[in-house]
Amino acid sequence: QIDQTDQSATQNTDPVKPKRPMALFDLPHPLGPMAVRAAVETGWHFAAPGVRSLNIPLLADASAVPVHDDPSAVQIIQIDADRAIPRHNHTAREWTLVLSGTFSDEAGKYGPGDLLIMDAGKTHRPVGHAGAACVALVLSEGPLAFTGVLGFLQRAVNRL
Repeated sequence: QIDQTDQSATQNTDPVKPKRPMALFDLPHPLGPMAVRAAVETGWHFAAPGVRSLNIPLLADASAVPVHDDPSAVQIIQIDADRAIPRHNHTAREWTLVLSGTFSDEAGKYGPGDLLIMDAGKTHRPVGHAGAACVALVLSEGPLAFTGVLGFLQRAVNRL
């Protein structure tokens, strides 16, 4: 006869720890070295609570064309679990390739390898899912236009 034990007594009740976010050195060549260089030279930027961005210059000199002055940009975005990028409108087309983790918006859920293409005029609010942070490579042809209070502040600052 097989000795049956109470499984509940042997189960681990520790909370599940989230996986570590993708490290820049995990990215494929040539993106990995470009991202590491950008992190060293300019660093990550606060985008919203639990959201940060890393601008990836496509020029040899990272200071040649500041991304905020260039309507097109390549960035790595990290959205922490259960955090969101504020609702925004796209002024031009944007491609988002999920590298690790998952996020969702009003249109669906996206995981590693998924490509989301947002056309100009589309509005959404990406939200990171529980577990690991979502890391995505984003190519934008133009700036974002935030909505709500953040949009009002963005327009007020741009008028200065």
